[in-house]
Amino acid sequence: MLSGYEKYGGFCDAVDVFEAMPEKNVMSYNVMLSGYLGIGDFMSAWKVFDEIGERNVASWNAMINGYVKVGRMREGCELFDEMSERNEVSYTIMISGRVGVSEFEEAWRWFVDMRRRGVMPDQNVFLVVFSVVIGLDNVVTLANLVTLAMKMGYSEDVVGTVILNAFTYSWTTMISALSQCGRLEDAVALYIQVPEQTVETQTAMMIAYAQSGRIVEARKVFNDIRNPNVLSWNALLAGYMHNGMIEEAKELFKQMPTRNVASWAAMIPGVVHNGQSVESLELMAQMHRLGNIPSDSSFTSALLACANVGDVEVGRQIHSLSFKAGCQYNPYVGNGLITMYAKCKNLEDDVETLGLKRSDIISSPSIPAGHSYNFRLEDALVPPIYGFEDNYEERTNKIVEVV
Repeated sequence: MLSGYEKYGGFCDAVDVFEAMPEKNVMSYNVMLSGYLGIGDFMSAWKVFDEIGERNVASWNAMINGYVKVGRMREGCELFDEMSERNEVSYTIMISGRVGVSEFEEAWRWFVDMRRRGVMPDQNVFLVVFSVVIGLDNVVTLANLVTLAMKMGYSEDVVGTVILNAFTYSWTTMISALSQCGRLEDAVALYIQVPEQTVETQTAMMIAYAQSGRIVEARKVFNDIRNPNVLSWNALLAGYMHNGMIEEAKELFKQMPTRNVASWAAMIPGVVHNGQSVESLELMAQMHRLGNIPSDSSFTSALLACANVGDVEVGRQIHSLSFKAGCQYNPYVGNGLITMYAKCKNLEDDVETLGLKRSDIISSPSIPAGHSYNFRLEDALVPPIYGFEDNYEERTNKIVEVV
């Protein structure tokens, strides 16, 4: 009865039944858990989750799936790491979540971990992982995966579909390869030969046109896509930015039905590089309000924007956000922090807060440059601080930076 209420839209009745139950077991708790997560009530879901005496794998899967579905991969990963027992459903949830944000390498690592732990992939896992391999553009891995699926008896249901996808994948790969080699006309000729166009082949051709500066043709291909996915939208967005068409990029960004981390990562740096620092910070704030975690490139560009406009207070907020997101040790983000504080005349107070326990080739030149911005050339030339005393070439580069 409890499951029926939850499944068919009577969740309030399900809550009443659950509260009236004299004895509750893990199955009844899991039904309520799924119900609360289904309506986005994570606080109540956590309360139910904490009340479960002996959680089973379904309890953990329900919580993880609730977070992954709304794009909160960080919380989902933290719960996944705490699981003492995982099954194929656990891995399917995590891999699907990574695919949803185009993090194919991370998705593949989950599959490798699954195989290493002896968890047998089912048909759903294979279908998701095939998307991962196609996203990785790795023909050899795809072939190995097809072989594994056939050995496990999925040849009729899964492999037949995958072979068709692999054929499409081959066209896409060749179009991309020709474009990257500077052979755009050959890529176009090959594209014309594709027997049945797909979103993948059309997106590949669109990227090829955009990277060659032929944005009009890229837009035409985009318009021909019946149901463009987020990758297609991102490709055209990046194409506009790559060609300095900032206003067209802004308009396209507004029209996007869905956005992912890559969408913001294309927009924020592009706006900064086109001299619109204030607007890039507004985009960063909007992204944060929507609950999205910025990428390293978004953090770096936002810090550059703060440096450009001299807004150290917003810079501090972005610094704090980068710390919470675990990006503060990324060398590019660290470089952006140093540059931002230096240009805002706050290097003295804040350089130690960056947490740079060791120097790196990206961030180290920014530290002497920061001292020079603040007219502290003696500090800029002290080698032990930056670890350059044993490397003549890096020492020379640092001195050139100060000069």
